Amino acid sequence: MYHILRTLLVLLAFLFQSSWALAEPNAITGRVTNSDGVPIPNVSISLVGSSAGTTTNSDGRFYLISSSNTDSILITHAAYRSVKSDASAKMSQFILEPKTYRFSPLTITGNIYAVDRLTIPVSHIVIPLHDSPAWGNSIGERLDKFGLQVKDYGGAAGLKSVASPTGQSEHILIMLEGLPLNSPQWGGFDLGSLPVEFIGQAELFRGHGSSLYGSGAVGGTLNLSAHNRTSSYFRTKSGSFGESGSSGKISLPVVNGSISILGMWYKNLGDFRDNNDFTQDAAGVQFDLPVGNLWNISYLGFQSDSDRGLVGSESWLTPYARKTNDELIQIISLRGLSAWGQTNISVGKFDSDEHYVDSNPDYPEESRHAVSSLRFRAVQKLFRWGSSHYTITTEGAEHRIESDNTGDQTERQAAMGLLTTFKPTANTSISPSIRADWNSSQIEIVPTGSLALLQLFNVSVLKSLRVNMGTSYRFPTINELYWTDVWGMSIGNPDLLPEEGRSASAELTLEPLSSILTTELRVYHFLTENLIQWTADENWVWSPQNIARSESFGASLQLNIQPEKLPIQASIRSEQNQSRILSTGTDQGKRLIYVPAVSHWLDLSCKTSRLAANLNYRFLGKRRYSYSSTEELEAYKRWDASVSFILAEIGKVIPVLELGARNLADKKDVQSVYGYTEPGRALFGQLTLKFR
Repeated sequence: MYHILRTLLVLLAFLFQSSWALAEPNAITGRVTNSDGVPIPNVSISLVGSSAGTTTNSDGRFYLISSSNTDSILITHAAYRSVKSDASAKMSQFILEPKTYRFSPLTITGNIYAVDRLTIPVSHIVIPLHDSPAWGNSIGERLDKFGLQVKDYGGAAGLKSVASPTGQSEHILIMLEGLPLNSPQWGGFDLGSLPVEFIGQAELFRGHGSSLYGSGAVGGTLNLSAHNRTSSYFRTKSGSFGESGSSGKISLPVVNGSISILGMWYKNLGDFRDNNDFTQDAAGVQFDLPVGNLWNISYLGFQSDSDRGLVGSESWLTPYARKTNDELIQIISLRGLSAWGQTNISVGKFDSDEHYVDSNPDYPEESRHAVSSLRFRAVQKLFRWGSSHYTITTEGAEHRIESDNTGDQTERQAAMGLLTTFKPTANTSISPSIRADWNSSQIEIVPTGSLALLQLFNVSVLKSLRVNMGTSYRFPTINELYWTDVWGMSIGNPDLLPEEGRSASAELTLEPLSSILTTELRVYHFLTENLIQWTADENWVWSPQNIARSESFGASLQLNIQPEKLPIQASIRSEQNQSRILSTGTDQGKRLIYVPAVSHWLDLSCKTSRLAANLNYRFLGKRRYSYSSTEELEAYKRWDASVSFILAEIGKVIPVLELGARNLADKKDVQSVYGYTEPGRALFGQLTLKFR
């Protein structure tokens, strides 16, 4: 890590010097914030009477060259009132006042799109994880509350993954600070292993994303952002099924930035089933420091150790199986702003050492899987012609795998992409993108492309229209290529082809009742080819094959309700989906597994200065779980509730008590994944001490 830091600091010095070398006597720099001092990204900065312009970066800063000292600058944003100012000042602070929107726009912090939700061209959902009700300890358990279909393999100890519209978790690309987390060995990422203490927000980009983010973004992209608030806290929690844990954060201001130290431990006995316990402890460091006026450097690193029992499904119990895993995640980022645009360079090191032991006397098994990934991403946003810009992305990765089932493998990846955004009118954005990816395992270059259109409307009811279309892909995993089990009953296939996808979607936003009611209507279509499925030959030896084509078509309607002068807010979403296998054979015409035909979601919240309450409802219709069986999982229904309130304000300490219940109706027969029945009603209590 020292060598990475040294290299980035040298690069920082070069870029910092270069940015000032490019500066001219009439260079204009500034920072745009709201009235609370929070920076506003993607604010349009333009010279009046000129085509020159730029936008603010994620820290609200901008850099612009003026032709004279008498030029005026116009500062505009869809969610804030415009400001016109004299451009003679070399460094200025601008404070924008919000427009009369009832729903405050949420900031998107993705590595390519660093913009506001009102102006981003792709369909997306923003999820404030750290401030969400404390249902569960992991990211996976929190995501389910926001309407994502989370596949839960057995309570706190089980794997947790997000299902895509295509039915496969491997078709959702999971990223942390813009760098992929998906395992090169098995293709997914266990969201149950990532403590929520280290993550502040998640953003789900719906639809294809390979032309922006690479392999695996077939059905969507989930980008996680670190929790970077400067407040310190201590928290302790206790609940049903032997749940207990504590966490804390010490944050200190340093040179206009901050440095934080975080730690946590967690235990869940999982005693609704045998061998279903889970323990975890983690510690990490995070800092964000400015370098000059226009650059900053940040670091996120944490290590997590876990030990869990793997009870297995009800049809294949593994009462003796256990897994330990040591994970180390480190990401260092350099962000800057100059006359020619925004620069974002990130380097990440992801290490996982997993040890699996099943001491069953009849079927003993033991294996070790060590994965070490080094990832690099450089994003350069070049400003041209006012608010239009080009974004060039360069990526590279090296994965080293030591596995008892795949042998020692080394895989290298490289990619380059171009995203262009231009505005024919003030309310129209068009964003085409192209990308090429290379993978050493197959010595193949895969091209992808996309086109996104955003149209804003200046009418009372109709607000925006988003249209997206593009291609996507997924490279075969190391397991799919080289797997061999100890029994000789499954084997990889090195001749696999990448999965390919095409998708299109349209999203319309309306305000039929002014700002009280906002509606979002979305339709989408996914077509996936060369789907990889494990199939058995005549000797019942299983191997992956490119044998399937699938189609998924759906529509969703979301209502956001926030009455005037009332501290309540409600979100309701209903989705219909029709999916099927298109390839010939016995599976033709069957619905995709784990894709419900209908789903509903309700979230009702009330928040005052001292109290916050939440009621959440989730419904998933019947789902197919196997192509070889005609049976389906029963409809999945669950009610969750929580309430938190400030007990007192004792000097600089604010104690907050939160009480909640998961699965209020105490349904014990529901399954999000076949064979893994969820626990019954679970109660919890949590006390947080916040330090001002």
